[in-house]
Amino acid sequence: MTTATAFNYCIALQPICDGTMTHVADELLYRAHGKATAADVHDHQTATARVCNIAFYETGLANLVGTRKILVNIPEEWILDPKLLPPAPEQIVIEVLETLAGTPEIISALQRIRALGYRIALDDFVPAPDNNPLLDVADIVKID
Repeated sequence: MTTATAFNYCIALQPICDGTMTHVADELLYRAHGKATAADVHDHQTATARVCNIAFYETGLANLVGTRKILVNIPEEWILDPKLLPPAPEQIVIEVLETLAGTPEIISALQRIRALGYRIALDDFVPAPDNNPLLDVADIVKID
């Protein structure tokens, strides 16, 4: 776990394995403090900004995950405004939270994000009429 020295929060990495249990990527997770074992997120934008700051600007992807892909939970506001997305689209997978519905506006934004070179993952996806359109823009569907 990498901790931020100037702030009281840190990041954690959760390994993502393929069907053969090979470690192929990592999910970037926010933790409110160094001893936290679960997320305590009150503001998704702030949590995302904090983990991106540590991962991409303080530590650097090469030091954090090498060449593996990194999955980053992205709040709706960042999906709708892709200039807020972190750099390195070739290594980043944008993770769409399970609370986001597949509205025409979100689908259009995700198509623009894919055109920028990012891959799209659906987190904890459960098929339902309001989120099934997300399947059309997803590269990865995560299941637990």
